[in-house]
Formats: sequence, C-alpha cells, structure tokens
Amino acid sequence: MREQEELLETTGHVNLITTTQGSAYWNDSDTEKALKQLLSFGKLNGCGEMVIDDGNNHMKLLRAMKMEYKVSP
Repeated sequence: MREQEELLETTGHVNLITTTQGSAYWNDSDTEKALKQLLSFGKLNGCGEMVIDDGNNHMKLLRAMKMEYKVSP
C-alpha cells in the first residue's frame, strides 16, 4: 500500500481504484465520474464523432485497467 502511494506521489498518476486496508472497492473514482459526465455532455451537445469515439475508447481502457488489477494476484 505504501509503495503504491509513493508511486502516485512521484509520478503524479491519479488513483483509479479506491483502496482501504488492502481491500478494493470497484466503484467509479471521482476521476471516472468526471470523465463519464464530460463524455455524456459531449454526446448531448454534438461534439465531433472522433471525440466521442476517443472518449468511449478511453472509458473502455479504464474499465479494462480496473479488471486487470482486480484479477491480478
């Protein structure tokens, strides 16, 4: 846990998974919630198709990263 915190501090990455005492909650992080809202806003307000496709791909990537972390030992 401490190693993960140090990595986040040194690299500036955003923690996508909320962890507490070794257990993980697979709910959406604040970052994911904000990205989902931006994507929804873009869809409703006619952003370009390429932007929407990139946003959808990004959300798929985040889900895949969470699942990879979840199944790894």
